[in-house]
Amino acid sequence: MQFDKQKILEILASPIMAWFILGLFMLFFAIISIILVYHWKRYGFKSKQIAFAEVVYFPVALLFIGMAIFSLIMYSAI
Repeated sequence: MQFDKQKILEILASPIMAWFILGLFMLFFAIISIILVYHWKRYGFKSKQIAFAEVVYFPVALLFIGMAIFSLIMYSAI
């Protein structure tokens, strides 16, 4: 069976594939975040280091996710 390499490259480079990969990443991020918050609340919320990590984690993560979404919007507009 012969694969058309050009067609495969077009599919992999398409914006739909990039959105799909971002969606998978967001699902993974949500699962990890839920686990982290559970552990922070259950085992170490009184610690100053954990409180700092919780305050920094979400804004920085949302900033990176926002930049990824913005980049994909710009990539899709090409």
